Amino acid sequence: MELLFLQSELEKALWQFALERYGREGVEAICLELQDRYGFNVSLLLTLAFLGGRGWECSLEVVGSLSELAEDVERNALRDLRERRRQAKTQSSAGEYEGLKRLELEAEQKLMKALLESLNAELKMWELCDNTGDQAAIWRNFAHYLELNPGEGRGELLQKLAALLQ
Repeated sequence: MELLFLQSELEKALWQFALERYGREGVEAICLELQDRYGFNVSLLLTLAFLGGRGWECSLEVVGSLSELAEDVERNALRDLRERRRQAKTQSSAGEYEGLKRLELEAEQKLMKALLESLNAELKMWELCDNTGDQAAIWRNFAHYLELNPGEGRGELLQKLAALLQ
């Protein structure tokens, strides 16, 4: 029961972190460029930053597993919703656009919950951490994601994002 409470509290804290940080100046633009140009998953980026901010560093294997989960959800749910929302922005009523935006946000929130749930064993271990992270811990989590998605210009954007999300 204690881990379920911890999980629920972490889910709430992660969602609040994501909403607050995504609203910061410059974060949305970098996230969307990483998503649209390079195929990075924004929910995973925000989750990795959240974990790093608490001193919880993920191994390359863990980031790879999280990336696979995020890509499955992206392919099976989010990509279609996002495309429909983007089309609705110019071709539909404001109500339809807002409805699709709400559905997309709900899907992003469910993905973040699934990412945390997949870390169940690691979360038990991380409970013992001092929970003080910094930009360097966020960057180390991002660096593993970058290893899985290498290419020009991505590292610089991820470094800027790590600084903004601290």
